[in-house]
Amino acid sequence: MNERTKETRDLILLSAAVVLGAALSAAFPVVGLPLVGMGAGGLTYRGRIVGAIVGAVIGFAVVVALGPVDAIFSGPALVAVLLAVVMLRRIDVQWVGAMLVAVLSVTGWARDSLVLKAQGSSIAAMLSSEAKSLIAESAGSSANAQALKDSANLLLSLIPMMYFVTALLTVVVIVLAIAWAAKRTGQEVKVPPLSRLDFTPHVLWPFIIGVLAAAASFGPVANPSLWLSVGLNLVL
Repeated sequence: MNERTKETRDLILLSAAVVLGAALSAAFPVVGLPLVGMGAGGLTYRGRIVGAIVGAVIGFAVVVALGPVDAIFSGPALVAVLLAVVMLRRIDVQWVGAMLVAVLSVTGWARDSLVLKAQGSSIAAMLSSEAKSLIAESAGSSANAQALKDSANLLLSLIPMMYFVTALLTVVVIVLAIAWAAKRTGQEVKVPPLSRLDFTPHVLWPFIIGVLAAAASFGPVANPSLWLSVGLNLVL
């Protein structure tokens, strides 16, 4: 296989990865978005950024056709991944990763909230309903019922953290996919080995504030449950 044929094959496969990944971005973001990152990275680092954008738009059109409300998540998420491909050549992975996590967390929560609101419910109400069902099943044991009630309250307070962790895991795979695409094309991106990853000490501030907020919830403050919820989310 000569070089020209190999290059054409790679461009077709990378374009297909972007389209397929964008189409899957709403239903399976942990699979779809890394595919977009890999395909868009391979195309962009070959000087074919327009092809990456066109592929993402085609896949996004599929998402909108299947479920318009999913556009709330997929649209910003695809833009963020395309930006990450470009940014990683100039900006450290910590900042690019933070941008991706913020976008995926907020848009994921917004999409789920709108879907449940259209059904006359909410994320908190859905989790609360499931918890009440479990409590009703354990009504024979007051100790079990109280433990389940406490667990349900804790779960409700950790809703933001759940979206954050899900987004973080997805972003790790996205960054690895982009780094792989860069390596295949001989490009350098700001993704150092884990042993050389240098975080600023300022990343500890959310943890410190979280500990203080959680501690304050046990003191004479208004709405201690809110303080505890904020504290736990920041710590975790």
